[in-house]
Amino acid sequence: MTTNRNSKDAAEVVYEGALFEAAARGLDGVRAAQDGAVRLHEVAQQWQNASPEQLAGRIAEELHATTFNMDAVGKGIAVRAVTEAANGAHTAAADISILDGSRVVDAAQVKYHATPARTTFHIADAKYDGMQRIVPSDQVDRVREIAAHRGVDGLGQRNYPDVAMSASDRVQSHGAQSSPLSRADALDAAKNPSKVAGELVSGRVVGAVKSGAVMGAAVGGGVSLFTNVIAYANDEKTGQDAILDVAKDTLSSAATGAAVSGAAVATEALLIRAGVGVLARGAAPVAVGLTVVDVGKDVIRYAQGDIGGKKLAVNAGKSLAKGAATWGGMEGGAAIGTLIFPGVGTIVGGIVGGIVGGVGCTLLASWLTG
Repeated sequence: MTTNRNSKDAAEVVYEGALFEAAARGLDGVRAAQDGAVRLHEVAQQWQNASPEQLAGRIAEELHATTFNMDAVGKGIAVRAVTEAANGAHTAAADISILDGSRVVDAAQVKYHATPARTTFHIADAKYDGMQRIVPSDQVDRVREIAAHRGVDGLGQRNYPDVAMSASDRVQSHGAQSSPLSRADALDAAKNPSKVAGELVSGRVVGAVKSGAVMGAAVGGGVSLFTNVIAYANDEKTGQDAILDVAKDTLSSAATGAAVSGAAVATEALLIRAGVGVLARGAAPVAVGLTVVDVGKDVIRYAQGDIGGKKLAVNAGKSLAKGAATWGGMEGGAAIGTLIFPGVGTIVGGIVGGIVGGVGCTLLASWLTG
């Protein structure tokens, strides 16, 4: 009996930890998209009197930085991209800096001119040596081709060999990369930045929910497969019943993962609308998302007559306690991680702290209730 209970507790630890991490990463991805959307609006306002070509170039910088950050968050990579315009350094040589904490670890220059020839000429400037040279995705092949037929000019002002070798349509650093962007896409974004900003955020919200579903299905289905194989081996279930239970558990776990991630995103939006942005940017949305889904499941069970009112109240209390512990664990873990290793430590500490807090509370409650 004790062995079965321990196995169930261990499976619950793995499953809830996976849901928590998926929700946390998904929410961070939405936040990266939201930050990018804000920057698009700011750039459009600041450059409203500029030519379409100038505005498209500025928009391209922000989109590369934003999509890079979204990719980095999704992969759990700590580096972040920031445009020099966002830093107020409008005359800096680099358009985009890649930061690990406060330390610059990479840089990129972005050029989006009307023709490949003009883009090649401007991106080849020797002052960009040592940086990534980013050009439109529909020009990159032609830019490399043009540059390959030219050498370093006599005055050393243009480094065409470097362009031919390294010109790219995406920013890449430490395993993360931005999304390729054509000049036509940049011009379209310059014409309607609000639409593009909305698509960035809505696309990331959908991505967060999908990621939660995939993680839930993968881990929940894996745990179910393991337990059902054991049940089948012990003649506790038939093969058909075991297969059906795995399928049912996988679908249920996918729905739960999607619900947790979606609830976390929705909670952040509600907190921002309520004027408590400090909580919205912290760990509260993930903790609330986990709690809402836990309580929601019990409410459904109560409505179906599977549990009584007393059990519903007890479980709700446990869920609230676990949510609070998750929140505290995330905030505390992030703070400790920041002290040890800003950037990577902040992310890892927050995730580990949240998992330890939430799971620790679950195990304690299970032990106290026998």
